Amino acid sequence: KEKESLSNDFFMNILDINTEWAPKNGDTNNFAAGMSGGIAYVLDEVGDFEYYCNTGLVELGPVEDKADISELQELIGKHLLYTQSPLAGKILTNWEEFLPKFVKVIPLEYKKVLNEMKLKEVKRKLELAEDAPDRRE
Repeated sequence: KEKESLSNDFFMNILDINTEWAPKNGDTNNFAAGMSGGIAYVLDEVGDFEYYCNTGLVELGPVEDKADISELQELIGKHLLYTQSPLAGKILTNWEEFLPKFVKVIPLEYKKVLNEMKLKEVKRKLELAEDAPDRRE
């Protein structure tokens, strides 16, 4: 049986049912504990998400990259389509207001791997450009 995992839609569902972050067994910063891959986008309307996050192995940051913004909008749009979530509709309708409230959570090692992949792709494109017939002297 394949291991189950949480998706970004799961986090949206938590928000829809007004679940509050609460410490379990005295551990207050357990979000992202054990997170080894993938990216989470968390709506932090209060501004206290970092307190509840295990920041030892992940990086928190704003959603600024065009590809991340597009992915987040698409995820929220699908969530709205499949669940008729009032919160998802509100977020999309008031996108400019809500976007700065999202936090991108990415494991440090996963980010490192992604950056290495991007670097390899840039190098490959440069090599192709240098080998192009119109570039030869």
